Amino acid sequence: HQDRRVALPGFDAASSAANLLRRSERILVVNGSGVSPGIPGFEAFFEALGEQERCGLPEAEALFDPGRFVHQPAPLLSYARTLMPGTHQPSLSHRFVRELEKRGKLLRVYSQNLDGLERAAGIERVVQCHGTLATASCVACRHRVALDASILDAGADETDGPPRCRECTHTLNVLKPDVGFLGELPASVETEAALRQDLPICDLLVVLGSSLAVD
Repeated sequence: HQDRRVALPGFDAASSAANLLRRSERILVVNGSGVSPGIPGFEAFFEALGEQERCGLPEAEALFDPGRFVHQPAPLLSYARTLMPGTHQPSLSHRFVRELEKRGKLLRVYSQNLDGLERAAGIERVVQCHGTLATASCVACRHRVALDASILDAGADETDGPPRCRECTHTLNVLKPDVGFLGELPASVETEAALRQDLPICDLLVVLGSSLAVD
């Protein structure tokens, strides 16, 4: 049980929040899964898979195990397919953040989501805290390409091997989505570097669709 949060004195209505937004000039936004209603997270996606579709993965977190991906890429690529551009539309929350940016008030938005809807809404100042499903990179040579249907189809069947990079012939020339896999740090490093710049000058923090709690 958590204690109920108590509003600050004088901040008890939507107008209070509107006044804060109006006065602030460097707003930092954190987007969680709640800004993308109707889009299942990877846990819900995994739970909906049949036993054969899971390809032997024991739990949802195994979708992001790099060692398992090399041998069984189909489940993660199937999840990526559900989040391809055009599959879902930005919500009012995304459009709100875009409006802050258009008015010159958005310092940056930090997104915990992989759906790419910040970009779809036209937001440019985005940090993808857990990486992105918009691109994939070769494990061996780091050549980066757009994660499109040809890559998804290459590893879609459980009997197929992983999609391969055409720029090198290394035995590990696997094209892996640029999301934060278990034990990998690039997305975290980028997030921390951006926060070091933003936190000292931020004059308002807006959290949308997230409790910021880690289970």
